[in-house]
Amino acid sequence: MALFAAIPAFAQSPTGTISGHIVDATGLALPGVTVTLASPQLQGVRTATSSGNGDYVFPMLPPGTYSVTFELSGFEGRTRSVDVAAMQAVPVNAT
Repeated sequence: MALFAAIPAFAQSPTGTISGHIVDATGLALPGVTVTLASPQLQGVRTATSSGNGDYVFPMLPPGTYSVTFELSGFEGRTRSVDVAAMQAVPVNAT
């Protein structure tokens, strides 16, 4: 008779991440930028605001194609399309 011990298996997360750094034309960090993420994989949209260092992050995203929009009063808005795969970190920086 053999005894088997149950060893918990930890599943890998099937999600990805979009993150980035936002700077102005001179290379200075832009805090307070509204970053909007849209995709059919999301139910609605997600928003984030860039930090004092100009950084933002959207963790735990289902794989798919995303539209990333950057908006700040006094600056021209920008939109980029990016693909995210499972367990992938995608950098999307903006100037």
